[in-house]
Amino acid sequence: MRKILAFNILFSYSFCFGQIQSVVFDSITKEKIPYVNIWSENENIGTTSNKNGEFLIDSLNSGFLILSRLGYKELRINLIELPTSIFLSPKAVGLKELPILEKKETEQRIIGNFENTNIETFYASTGTPEIKARLFDYDSRFVNTPYLKKIILPIYSHLPNSEFNIRLYSVGQNGEPCDPIYEKNVIGVAKKGINNMEIDLTDLSLTFPKSGLFVGFEWLIVDENQYKLSYPTNSSKTKAKSIIIYEPKVGILSTSENSHAWNYKKGKWRKEEKIYDNKGVPYYDDYGVLAIELTLTN
Repeated sequence: MRKILAFNILFSYSFCFGQIQSVVFDSITKEKIPYVNIWSENENIGTTSNKNGEFLIDSLNSGFLILSRLGYKELRINLIELPTSIFLSPKAVGLKELPILEKKETEQRIIGNFENTNIETFYASTGTPEIKARLFDYDSRFVNTPYLKKIILPIYSHLPNSEFNIRLYSVGQNGEPCDPIYEKNVIGVAKKGINNMEIDLTDLSLTFPKSGLFVGFEWLIVDENQYKLSYPTNSSKTKAKSIIIYEPKVGILSTSENSHAWNYKKGKWRKEEKIYDNKGVPYYDDYGVLAIELTLTN
């Protein structure tokens, strides 16, 4: 039977003193920026700006707010001085001289393929910005199929149009996700129910980095993705509890080591830890890694 995991319940909310609200703009175009990753520094509190660039976040009276988004410089703001309008500066992306290769798409290679019967667990976010990423190692055989064509993920959603973001990274010196290989969001829209969802990357003309490739799944903490989930308890006094999660949920596979599974929270990348329930008991003895099928082409 498939299990739905919803962890990191925001118990820190009980320590909050109020809420802050603001809107995020592009410093050059002055347009509102949707889906900005926002969190209180060193706190388990965070959110995402909505389609209109607006956000509302619980916060302590002091400290700093961190804002980040693909294509923009990260911004750190003192909560005491937080304005109602925040401006992010676009990154200056230098153009590299790369050989022009003609796409043929006469050959393809599939890596990371999975069986739906092996996916017993779907992971959900409970309200803080979070990215789960899976590493794909480079193989010299990829020289014949260098382009990223598509990815497929098993997705489970209680909502008809929940949105998520796909991030693509090269590999850093310590094996962690490093520089984005694409500086824009790749937004996916999940259907209601359990589906294998395909994300087409063909038009991006991205090649597989020789350092390796991380594919990241990012939850968007916006009202449209919010869902109240009820689950049974072992208590005779309480038949069921409920928790607010953010859709969609993504399929997880069991793995014996965590070198290929990373997690981004509170502004830092860390190797994935074992997944525990609310009693501190691991769901399985191994680690969890994203179920992702990646197709390459020439």
